[in-house]
Amino acid sequence: ARAHGVRVPVSPARGFGLGSCRASRVIVAARSTSTAPAMAATAVRPDDRHLETFLGECVRESLDSHQVANAVFLCERLHASFPNEHNTYLLATCYHRFGQPHRARAVLRGQTSDRCLYLLALCCYALNRLPEAERALV
Repeated sequence: ARAHGVRVPVSPARGFGLGSCRASRVIVAARSTSTAPAMAATAVRPDDRHLETFLGECVRESLDSHQVANAVFLCERLHASFPNEHNTYLLATCYHRFGQPHRARAVLRGQTSDRCLYLLALCCYALNRLPEAERALV
């Protein structure tokens, strides 16, 4: 299998953490400093947009099938490669469902969308930070 020009071994015996995702035998090698040379900030290429869509679908499928640890793994890679408000919300949702509201709270700081603020309030409530939860809702 190839992802971003990097040859990646595929083993049918192991799922490689993609869980129930349609392409469970494919490893998606997202841009990382360990496998690819250092890349300067460049415009998003069309195949990168496809990768973002693919990873997002895999995260949602993992969440739908209650494979939250798998969703966290994939979403961390998604957010590292494509940091935007939607992926931030998805990562915080993964952390919240995985029982790590402190991590979700850290990711959501500085976000301004209503859904992010509501999730921030839920995380603060779970951490017994009630004044902060109230500020997020007001």
